[in-house]
Amino acid sequence: MKKITLVMMLSLMGVSSAYAENGPYLGGTVSYAVLSNSDVTDPALPGQTAIVEYNQGAAGALNAGYRFGNFRIEGEVGYQRNGIDAYRGATSGNATGELTQSTLLLNGYFDIPVESKNVTPYVGIGGGTSNVKLGDFNYEGSGQPNVSSSDSVNIFQLSLGVLIPASETLNVDLR
Repeated sequence: MKKITLVMMLSLMGVSSAYAENGPYLGGTVSYAVLSNSDVTDPALPGQTAIVEYNQGAAGALNAGYRFGNFRIEGEVGYQRNGIDAYRGATSGNATGELTQSTLLLNGYFDIPVESKNVTPYVGIGGGTSNVKLGDFNYEGSGQPNVSSSDSVNIFQLSLGVLIPASETLNVDLR
């Protein structure tokens, strides 16, 4: 496989972050990750496109940042893993292997001022790099050895969410 394209990642995130009016903060994320199917080119079948289907997976991230009034800037380190479920091409069937992603991002957020003290909506943008690895991929009937590959790519993210105070020093972040 020469290239793997991740078309879409959906994640439902629950994030906790130490709250600071102005100043430094720490946070962590645990996510349920769903990948869309990937279109791939099998070197054994030049010119033909196949589809790889993934299992649901898990993701996590740690972040550290600094709040300036309504603005926040942070660094984020993350990891995601999804198993491979099936291969749909000239021959179709069950598949084995995993797709992992290690990320490093720089994010910026704007906390939208509202009258409520119970929630703080925000918007954000971030960019960085991701190392995507395909490990021990194989599918039924291929007759080929397991395939492993990796690639580093530039990534970006747009965020919408709300911060909900859990205590004076802790927020729950739904993104």
